[in-house]
Amino acid sequence: MNRIFPRRFKIKQDILFHAIFESAQDGIFVKDGSLRYIQVNPAMERLLGLPRGAIVGRDDEELFGKEVAQQFQKGDRQVLQGKEFSCEDSLEINGQFYVFSVVKTPLRDSKGKIIGICGIARDITLQKQAENALRESETHFRELFENASDLIQSIGPDGRFLYVNRAWQETLGYSAHEIQHLSIADVLAPECREHCLNLFQRVLSGEKAELVTATFLTKDKQRIEVEGSISNRWVGGKIVATVGIYRDLSKRVAYEKALRESEARYRNIFETAAVSIWEEDFSAVKAAIEELRQQGITDFERYLDEHPQFLHLAAQSIRVLDVNQTTLQMFEAQRKEELLDNLTKIIPPDAITILREEILAIAQGKTAFASETSNYTLKGKRIDVLIAITFPPPEDREAFHRVLVTLMDITARKQVEREIEKQRVLFQQLFENTPVAIAMLDTQDRLVRVNRAFESLFGYTQTEVVGRYINDLIIPPERIEEASGLSLALFSGATIAKETVRMRKDQSLVPVQVYAAPIQIGEDVVGGYAIYLDLTDRKQKEQKLEYLSSHDALTDLYNRAYFEDSLSRCENENLLPVSILVADVDGLKRVNDELGHSAGDELLRSAAEILRASFRAQDVVARIGGDEFAVLVPGADEPIAEQLLRRITSNLKRYNLSHPQSPVHLSYGIATATQPLPLAQLFSQADRKMYEHKAHKRSRQRARKGSHGE
Repeated sequence: MNRIFPRRFKIKQDILFHAIFESAQDGIFVKDGSLRYIQVNPAMERLLGLPRGAIVGRDDEELFGKEVAQQFQKGDRQVLQGKEFSCEDSLEINGQFYVFSVVKTPLRDSKGKIIGICGIARDITLQKQAENALRESETHFRELFENASDLIQSIGPDGRFLYVNRAWQETLGYSAHEIQHLSIADVLAPECREHCLNLFQRVLSGEKAELVTATFLTKDKQRIEVEGSISNRWVGGKIVATVGIYRDLSKRVAYEKALRESEARYRNIFETAAVSIWEEDFSAVKAAIEELRQQGITDFERYLDEHPQFLHLAAQSIRVLDVNQTTLQMFEAQRKEELLDNLTKIIPPDAITILREEILAIAQGKTAFASETSNYTLKGKRIDVLIAITFPPPEDREAFHRVLVTLMDITARKQVEREIEKQRVLFQQLFENTPVAIAMLDTQDRLVRVNRAFESLFGYTQTEVVGRYINDLIIPPERIEEASGLSLALFSGATIAKETVRMRKDQSLVPVQVYAAPIQIGEDVVGGYAIYLDLTDRKQKEQKLEYLSSHDALTDLYNRAYFEDSLSRCENENLLPVSILVADVDGLKRVNDELGHSAGDELLRSAAEILRASFRAQDVVARIGGDEFAVLVPGADEPIAEQLLRRITSNLKRYNLSHPQSPVHLSYGIATATQPLPLAQLFSQADRKMYEHKAHKRSRQRARKGSHGE
């Protein structure tokens, strides 16, 4: 949903939300009602290995394929029904499988209507690897001892094999048929063959051999170190065979090495995992639940409500076996002992409530549990966490001795949620209290809501406008077609920005800047916002600034910049014929020096009025310097130019006759072009003629002075 505010308010919104959204370490994504991604943060880009532009506007099927999309959509549909949803999803990215812990919540508009999904994802691949490694280690360990068997062989007096067991056969690699043709000498390594054959003969003589060591050769000539004992078998007072029981030392060494490596691998994953991992013993809780079940208890929710003391006993029976280094960092502990000795300091106030949910999950046979709560570090800092527990299958009671509990720090996500709520309240207050007029419309162009600034600008009350068509209220008749076009564009999904005119309740017109944008839920436009900025003051200032930018403040004539722009336009449009007059006020410096600058300014204003009166309204009369004036006269050929000079001369005489105490004396020259010519060159011609005129007047003055001197 887009809210349109004046630019200065939108900047505030962007700063508040953008900093949190962009810097969060967890992946944050937003989907619209059609489950298309409409926003992701940088952390989400990193998780998916895709740039934002490749994610936004696409749905899960386009990004990950139909099978993954169906998996994601199950949870999305629950969220769109108003439920929060959390899960663990696996995803193949660039040929590797990753596991994410995902929390999704409904995204609502200002009316509480669900318009999409807001989700946060965290990569818990390392955590799951730690869990899997632990299980793998346990399985391997169990199989090592439960399924291990010794090598057993029976040999006749002739040295041929009478019997071998499965472990012997599998270890040495011979088939049953091949064994029928083997003798003990065939499977003994050369270095121990003589010794073992002598020992074999002694056993046939009645001895019993303990702690026998030998080296067997497999079918592919691999050496197998064994240790065991040999006894003899008597039948009818005679030794008819020997029986040897051997332990495969090489396999035991390999098993021991594998076990050490597995344990080391698990410990390494456990200690270095980027999530907080707790190894806890829930066996007493599981046993207590099964005991209640044997007593006929089936409704555990009711039982816990009626027997709250069970929760306290259960809390005391759960033992923390180990925690990893990330846990110490999360809870600001230096050593494991420090944390485990002070668990009461980090337990949240709602710990019993969370424990109740855990017990119900075990009782109901669930293998996954997740919940949000708050914990405290040993230094008293509050952190928001997501608890995730993977319980063993209900029938595997032994596995409850070691249950992995993970804590994910979701403080940043909760801060985002709190900031979103803060923004919602802020937006509401901005709508009501902003000095800019805002109106909310339905898709029929009817007013749904307006703020106080709208009432003030247009003179209507909220009661007067709600449910009425906006065109009937604030659109001048001559602007109806324009407004209808804007509405059509708005409800087609476009954003509007336009300067125009609107009408107040008293029928007076007001210039406004209109900003409008659609309100969308998914792909459907369900309404729109319109913001109106009163441009009355700005328009007046713009008109004044525009006038001042092109006029000389002293004389109210055009200034040099406007004159030069006019020259360029005239030259580009090839307006011929054209004449340019250049004039200079004679004696301005003397007047300034003798009578002061006020008198000089008055002289310039008088000269300007004489020139203005001598030309047409469409001619560009400008002051281009301190005592310099210029006039651009489009359409003036040489005869017209001569008329203009005569008119200036006539107006000067008339003025000077009526103002004998402050006469105006001008030197001027005019040049005319009837063929294409750079107007700068034409200006130079007029300027030269002006100086020729000035020189001529000075020459005449000197001549008159000389005549009077004679």
